[in-house]
Amino acid sequence: MLNSLKYSTFVLVILMQSCNTYNTFYSKTETSFQNSYPEKVLRLNVSNQNLKKVPEEISKFTHLKMLDLSGNTSVDLLETFNAIPNPKELEVLILDNLNLQQLPENIKEFSNLKQLSINGNPLLNWSLTYSQLAVLPLRFLNLQYNNLSGLPQEISEIKTLKDLNLSNNKITKGSTFEHLSYLPKLYSLWLSYNSMKQLPPEIGLLSKVNNLYIGNNQLQSLPIEMKNMKQVWVIQAEHNAFTTVPEIFIEMPSLFSVHLNNCNIDTIPEAFITENYTMKGLLLDNNNLSEDKKKRWKKALNNFFLLSIE
Repeated sequence: MLNSLKYSTFVLVILMQSCNTYNTFYSKTETSFQNSYPEKVLRLNVSNQNLKKVPEEISKFTHLKMLDLSGNTSVDLLETFNAIPNPKELEVLILDNLNLQQLPENIKEFSNLKQLSINGNPLLNWSLTYSQLAVLPLRFLNLQYNNLSGLPQEISEIKTLKDLNLSNNKITKGSTFEHLSYLPKLYSLWLSYNSMKQLPPEIGLLSKVNNLYIGNNQLQSLPIEMKNMKQVWVIQAEHNAFTTVPEIFIEMPSLFSVHLNNCNIDTIPEAFITENYTMKGLLLDNNNLSEDKKKRWKKALNNFFLLSIE
């Protein structure tokens, strides 16, 4: 049985290490340009307000750290960005679902921008987009719902990138992982909901990634090249088609915890008893293990820091 205190501690650590999108604690988020003290507003969310034009009042918001313009497809971003009084203060920018084909050139004025979301903009010129972003100190880039099958070489130009969310796309191209391998600080990678039947062997090139999220795909096995992912600490691979716990986990030198709940697993290889490995956390709830197997493996893996087989 999973110890609740250990589980709570572990979840807290994961939440602190992984990138919780836009989780920047600046202050209360305002949702209107009509504000008595605009100079005190740090977070402004005017998403999905059917804006035709950003009002002149934006010039009074002199200390914005976060701005969300999502869903306002009629807004002229070039004009809007020019109207922001102190662009160097902005750190979080959310531009989801804007039918963008190109980012405005003046996005480079946000010289301290750390987090950018451009979800739901599948018509963007991606090579140009990544080249534009390369001049910014981006740490987190959210690219969900863009119908991406791969990433061009230009993604490797964003050298400051630590966390990349590619969930809810159609990533299949091995060249994507070749390009990502040139990102020296890439720490967390999301590939959930990509309808993947297999991971390309090139994923083994990502030797710096610590957190890998591959849940909600159609994976039945994992490539042997993953043993080259020397720094992976956590793998979340829930809701896939595995029928056994992949033995490649034994060969991953830094792996601590694996989530494999809600798959089709009915066996656990004997190697997890006979071999030495670093993994000390395993979540296997809602699989197809018999009650006898659950009992046996709970006893066999009783030295794990985290273990749940229900």
